[in-house]
Amino acid sequence: FPSHDNVHGKCKILHPYKTGKLLGNKLETNKFLTTIGVPCPRIVTNQDYDKPIFVNAVEGSRSPEAGVKPNASDLNPNKYNTELIDTTYEYQGKTYYVNPRIMCIGGEISHFIIKCISTEKNDRVVRTPWDVTYAEAPGLQYDFFKTQIVPEYEYLKGICKKISDQLGFGAYSYD
Repeated sequence: FPSHDNVHGKCKILHPYKTGKLLGNKLETNKFLTTIGVPCPRIVTNQDYDKPIFVNAVEGSRSPEAGVKPNASDLNPNKYNTELIDTTYEYQGKTYYVNPRIMCIGGEISHFIIKCISTEKNDRVVRTPWDVTYAEAPGLQYDFFKTQIVPEYEYLKGICKKISDQLGFGAYSYD
């Protein structure tokens, strides 16, 4: 986790290999977090599941495979398949998909990244902050932060602490 060289010198947080291996696998991460009491979407393994599911690659990030299927009828057991979380948020008469990400160092929240995209784009997967032209909804992130995150701040901080207590001091994020 490098800082600005001219301000604080160099600082790096290096996780143990086993932590990287665990967090690099979405299925294993989900199972681990669930066992320590951190809420995660339920993994779908039953092809009879008849609600929308989120599908993604098991390893890696920013996968082009990330998407939503209407149900589990053609479930690929080699993918990360979970119940779909409704991330819609109304703002100034429009609906957006919003994905907040908590960034923490140890058990302390350092900041949030609030990714959002208009539902008109028909893509429930909010991939990265630069996918959205924020000018289309100035104030959305502040409004979401103020109305959704601030009231839950202590609860969210507790999630960060649970993760840090189990994995040790490090830099973590949680969507």
